[in-house]
Amino acid sequence: GRVSGDIETQDAVIAGTVKGAVQVHSRLELQSTCRIDGEIQAARLKLDEGGVVNGTVAIGQPKQTPPSPEGQERAPVPAFASAPPKRGRK
Repeated sequence: GRVSGDIETQDAVIAGTVKGAVQVHSRLELQSTCRIDGEIQAARLKLDEGGVVNGTVAIGQPKQTPPSPEGQERAPVPAFASAPPKRGRK
């Protein structure tokens, strides 16, 4: 089969051609006859010998930033983490 466009799914086994982004939330299997032209993001990946991938590949769970607690404002971050250096000699 051939797909021109983006794919987002839970699991996938690809043996044909994909031109576009592939996002798989669990397991992606790329068989030896596949050709992927585009970005791949998957939690797990199996690539058979002979499969062709042209593009970026990101494997593993994407990093998620924890949400800030509701109703709480974040304190401003100071420009300097420590006091500026003192001038002059002692």
